[in-house]
Amino acid sequence: MNKPLLHEVVVAMLEGQTFGCVNEYDLQDAVAQLMGAAHSVEREARLSSTDRIDFLVKHHEGTVGVEIKVGGSRAEVLRQLARYADYEGISSLILVTNKSRHRAMPKALRGKPLFVVYIGGVS
Repeated sequence: MNKPLLHEVVVAMLEGQTFGCVNEYDLQDAVAQLMGAAHSVEREARLSSTDRIDFLVKHHEGTVGVEIKVGGSRAEVLRQLARYADYEGISSLILVTNKSRHRAMPKALRGKPLFVVYIGGVS
């Protein structure tokens, strides 16, 4: 049996969770607590002078970028994720969202896997 890849572990950790949050910042806090217990996580990681991703989860097999979204259009989020995919240090991306419209994302951006974790409504 093969060991799961880091992005698979992170997606599995986030899927099925119930987050009782009132805004994006609270959701980031909840995700940070969940992931921080199991992984080396950098919050609000600076990728460039203009880009900062919500989380980088680092492991010897690669670095997963995690972005939290509770708003924004699909096109806006896709543009943002594409910029993050251009960063050579990121091996895959995960979008955590409560917006149904964000579920229809491509499976990859700039040759890097993209996974969407739909958490439903943020209460």
